[in-house]
Amino acid sequence: MSKERAHGSSFGRTRGRGNSIRGEAVAYAGFPDIMRRAQQRNEVVTTPHPPGRGLMVLLAVSVFAGAGTIHYQTPMLAAFAAEFKADAAAAGWVATLTFGGFLAGTIFLVPLGDRFDKRRVILAQLAVLIPALLAMAAAPSLAALAAAGLVAGVTACFAQIVIPLAAEVASPEKRGRVMGAILACLFLGILFGRMAGGLVASTLGWRWTYVGAAAMLLALAPALVLWLPSTPSRTQLGYGRLLRSLAG
Repeated sequence: MSKERAHGSSFGRTRGRGNSIRGEAVAYAGFPDIMRRAQQRNEVVTTPHPPGRGLMVLLAVSVFAGAGTIHYQTPMLAAFAAEFKADAAAAGWVATLTFGGFLAGTIFLVPLGDRFDKRRVILAQLAVLIPALLAMAAAPSLAALAAAGLVAGVTACFAQIVIPLAAEVASPEKRGRVMGAILACLFLGILFGRMAGGLVASTLGWRWTYVGAAAMLLALAPALVLWLPSTPSRTQLGYGRLLRSLAG
């Protein structure tokens, strides 16, 4: 009799644990994808050792520099209008196309970081972004400035790929602190872009703002080439299916 009660008690505990595990699995499946990624361990990282503070500083500075890229033109629209003898509405197209390009890049390019190695995607975007910023600095017309701004906006979303990369390479016990620092640099970069754009434009001229932005990214490029870690593909979905998956 006691054996039967013990067996029943053991079965009940096992069954209870099974129900608990199934309940946790159901609850976990309901989490947004970004939460599941944040809870994953470091098996996706291809580096043999946990990344050092230097890499995290590099990623934070990269996010800072990238975040400000699309905000430089905000205080310089009047300078664009004066330079090219255009009205405010025409000059506003520079900001419209730059921000529109950033939105398009976020939708169509950022998901590539899940399909391919994030390192390659980031470096490819930088290879286009830096010449685009220099093209903005040398733009002979408002239309050329707006067109270069569109390209710069599309590729400036590389910072949105650096952020999940930082989450992947950070150790679990430091991930929260790392993400807090990275996001702080993101917002500081936006603020810096707005302030630096107006300050440099009023002292040296608006073209030097884009020269400085390109120089900042160019200075970061060798360090990113040397130390940015590679990450494996997180999905085998085709590009079309990957985009459709974003809509749920």
